Amino acid sequence: MRWTRRAANEQKHRTHSIQAVRVRPDAVRAGQRDLGPDRNKILKSVKKASTESNVIERPSRGQTGDKTSSQWFESMSPDTRALFDSLEGFITSLGDDVIRKDLKLYVAFKRLRNFACVGFKKEAFFLWLQLDPDTVPVEEGFSRDVREIGHWGTGDYEVVLRNHADLDKVKPLLQKAYEG
Repeated sequence: MRWTRRAANEQKHRTHSIQAVRVRPDAVRAGQRDLGPDRNKILKSVKKASTESNVIERPSRGQTGDKTSSQWFESMSPDTRALFDSLEGFITSLGDDVIRKDLKLYVAFKRLRNFACVGFKKEAFFLWLQLDPDTVPVEEGFSRDVREIGHWGTGDYEVVLRNHADLDKVKPLLQKAYEG
């Protein structure tokens, strides 16, 4: 019984050493013969691999450092929450077919497809609209073309909402994205 355990253990280490060092399997099985000029280096790495744990810990999903949408809602100031409620009220008043979908990092508003997505920042919102930036004017500090920029949500036109005046400016764009 003792001999069987030892043989199984050695086979496990041989398999590991083949994967770790990329040595010919027949050379390892042959009792360490024909390992060539790097014999000592290979044997040391096999010994090291058999005594160390090669487990690499990955961060679990969700540990990106970004707040989730539910965390943003919990930490919003009353003014920011009022701005979001006004935005949501306007978007849902566009039609009976508007659906709000809370995703991990943003909130999507859709009919059949997303037409507006809302991302969060400390005292502002990012609003990504399904609009062609070539047909809508881009205003510095308020909107921009994000076709070539990675971002959450869907839409090629980004608007930053900081206050109710910005919301009044974005309402025609939301209407256009909804109809589009």
